[in-house]
Amino acid sequence: MPTDPTLVSPDDVKTIIEASQIIDVRLDEIQAGPLSGDLSDAIVRFRRDLSEYGFSDDRAAMLVKIPHTAEWVQESPDGAVEVLARVRLVHVAHFALTAELPDRPSAISAWIDTNVYFMAYPYVRAAFHTVASILDYPSFTLGYLKREDSLPAVREGGDSAAD
Repeated sequence: MPTDPTLVSPDDVKTIIEASQIIDVRLDEIQAGPLSGDLSDAIVRFRRDLSEYGFSDDRAAMLVKIPHTAEWVQESPDGAVEVLARVRLVHVAHFALTAELPDRPSAISAWIDTNVYFMAYPYVRAAFHTVASILDYPSFTLGYLKREDSLPAVREGGDSAAD
């Protein structure tokens, strides 16, 4: 067992995997706009934002919020970047818990980065494609998700997943 609370034991992640069962992944929030120019020549920048998690009061369930932002931007010859449009989507992954989880945010963060994010990514790809189409923004395709692409940044949301 690591003595440094920021280090993650593979056994802790394995324990979380064994104690959790995914129930649902749903699109929970959509923010779009403002549209401020022609997007036909824009470049799309895509990022994963800070994830959050929380537990139900009885700790029998966990919700993980996974936000992403896509920005359609234009770069001027002098290097200035203008954001022409922005779409932010937040997905929530719902897990049933069958056992007590390790009480270390670093272990839960590692589980989110190495497991939950990969479960949610197909839903994220589909949602961005659909929302961009509905908004009549130029389509874009998110590439393969690679292990090194995961962002180890998670904020604990407290003891209640009802927020």
